[in-house]
Amino acid sequence: LKSGDDRVRIMQGKENYGQADLTLDLDNSFISAVKAGVKLRDNTMKNTRIQGSAGPGSPGWQLFSLADLSTGPSPLLSQQAATPDALTQYAWFDDGLVVSKAIPMLEKALVYKDKFSENYQIHERISAGYLKAEFAASKWRGDFGVRWVKTNQTSEGYSIAVDGTASPTSINNSYTDALPNVNVVYDLRKDVIVRGALSRVMARQTFDLLNPGLVRDGTVTSKAYAGNPLLKPVHSDQAELGAEWYFADASMLSATAFVKKLDTFVYKDEKPESVGGETLTVQRPHNADNGADIKGFELQWQQAFGQTGFGAVMNYTYTDAKAGTVAGRPQLKVLGNSRDQYNVSAYYEAGGISARLSYNYRSKSYGNLMMGGQQVNSAYGQWDATASWDATSNVNLFATAVNLTNAVVRANTSDGLPIGVYENGTRYSLGARLKF
Repeated sequence: LKSGDDRVRIMQGKENYGQADLTLDLDNSFISAVKAGVKLRDNTMKNTRIQGSAGPGSPGWQLFSLADLSTGPSPLLSQQAATPDALTQYAWFDDGLVVSKAIPMLEKALVYKDKFSENYQIHERISAGYLKAEFAASKWRGDFGVRWVKTNQTSEGYSIAVDGTASPTSINNSYTDALPNVNVVYDLRKDVIVRGALSRVMARQTFDLLNPGLVRDGTVTSKAYAGNPLLKPVHSDQAELGAEWYFADASMLSATAFVKKLDTFVYKDEKPESVGGETLTVQRPHNADNGADIKGFELQWQQAFGQTGFGAVMNYTYTDAKAGTVAGRPQLKVLGNSRDQYNVSAYYEAGGISARLSYNYRSKSYGNLMMGGQQVNSAYGQWDATASWDATSNVNLFATAVNLTNAVVRANTSDGLPIGVYENGTRYSLGARLKF
């Protein structure tokens, strides 16, 4: 142990809000009720990072070797992911020896400083109001309405100069949205329901992307990295149409088709900017001029097999997603999207016993640009199992098993360059729930 390092992140969130809702019931009318409401939110998220370091010359510093802190090699690792010539066992620190010897020394020797480059605070004030009408007539029912939302954000952070000097910076951004929606249900038969919906929705950007802080590159001093507090939210115009058939007790067959049109997505790009009288090449997240077109369908089957307690649940989602283009950049796949996803479960529920075996699968998905290509996460499937037993009216015993076959997550670039192989192993747990 030649040096010590400790990084502490403190995330503090505080929200004050007030809400008022009003419902007006109408008798003998196609419109059965009118609802209205307002909600005011004042939300602050503060991220603070401090970093402690210690080494030779620090007060109370003591040098430890691996022999001082180890009791032998590690357990066998990467049994599923390792190639025949891979190293699967390492010399490692014994946790008990580290806690008893090294940690007390480090607690005395570490000197902490603010990591201004990672400190930021986002203050968000949101004013929202809605008006909704519910209707019902014969076999028809549903609702329609609109929601108005005004968002005002103040993003505070630090610009870090090449010599490490931190200067505070603050930027405001505000936008207003009108978000209409309509939902309609038609009872085709006693056991068949048809549903349809149209809506416009909005998702704000994550706080880390809104950080206005700017950090100079430690090697290429003409480069810098920053967030973008002026990012616009992502809007989606979407529609869906589906049907549900309740063909038996605790049994259902359903299908839904959907389309979504996103007006933007976020990508990172480098552009020249004037910063403190200098022209720097700054990498920031930006809004694409066009978003993504998403369409697909969902299928679900659930059935209880008579009065045996056995049953099955299956669902499948197909998603065809095409992202817009950005001038001068390679065509990207929609981040996080998998074309095929499905879940299959078999269950037993009777006599206070509940057991379920499930398989979850998703085809390959995509991440950000990395090493000149887009990250591609390989197809992944995982088996899980759960069981519980009501031993008494007050005692429930349960067991879980996650990733039974130790499935491996692999990531590469679109050019085939390996990024990572992640073997999480199988996890088991036993427990009891008590009621008093």
